[in-house]
Amino acid sequence: MKPANPRQYRELQTIIDRIENHLDGDIQALPLAKELHISPWHFQRLFKSLTGDTLGNYIRGRRLTQAALLLRETPAGILEIALDVGFHSHEALTRAFKSHFGQTPKQFRANSDCASLQQKPQLNPELLSHRWHDMQLEPTIEQRPARHLAGIATQIPSPFLSNAAYCHLLEPAWWQLLQHCPQLPVTQADTFYGLTLSPSGTYTETEVTYLTAVAVPEDFELPPGMTSHSIPAQTVAVFDIDIVEADTVNKTMDIIYGYWLPSAPYDRAEGNDYEYFTELTDFTKAPGGSQYVLPIQT
Repeated sequence: MKPANPRQYRELQTIIDRIENHLDGDIQALPLAKELHISPWHFQRLFKSLTGDTLGNYIRGRRLTQAALLLRETPAGILEIALDVGFHSHEALTRAFKSHFGQTPKQFRANSDCASLQQKPQLNPELLSHRWHDMQLEPTIEQRPARHLAGIATQIPSPFLSNAAYCHLLEPAWWQLLQHCPQLPVTQADTFYGLTLSPSGTYTETEVTYLTAVAVPEDFELPPGMTSHSIPAQTVAVFDIDIVEADTVNKTMDIIYGYWLPSAPYDRAEGNDYEYFTELTDFTKAPGGSQYVLPIQT
């Protein structure tokens, strides 16, 4: 079900703004539903259909994400932060925070230079529009075979810690790869991979490696300047993405990790996410679409 008209976007954004401005208070569905002149039951269904998340999960996730931000960027005490984000005690925040992030607020602050896959980004018009118009709402679950890749590596800021666009950092690597392609025994014609490689497998580093790559035989001897990487056979969630722009990956990751995965019957498995481009032959134009792939497990 897609939104019937832009009015629903505007109304939803008004509700989201109200939630963001009152994270320290008691937020109930009834007064929010009254603003839209619908029943609380209808409001809850509408909110979930438009955002992919329940109202309760959204509020809880945003409160905990805001707490994480305050822990990282301010010297405020944990009790002060708890009250600022709608928890009534140090203990209540600590319990919820540890359940959500896997560590206490104190531990998180000590490691605050790390990114976290559990943070829930604030919904805004751009993110909502991307969810509804630019990407597949529900992924295809596939068992993909093992692949051996050869490519050009580039260091980029972690997408989980920075919203900065990094496409300009990748352009030289893509052109280097294209120059190598005529000499490579490529096993998938017109198919390219863009992998985000995390040494820990959890993307908690401040900087990660992006590998622009093609599939080659495992016994292929790499030319100088190239890097190899093997993707194991694995179960993956595959999201079709209709556009490829500078901030497409960041918005896609925000939707997947902030809204799809917490409500899905899967956990993220070990391994690396990657972009998958097929039928790519004209490199003077931006790709018309791609797939975003992440390893999952039940």
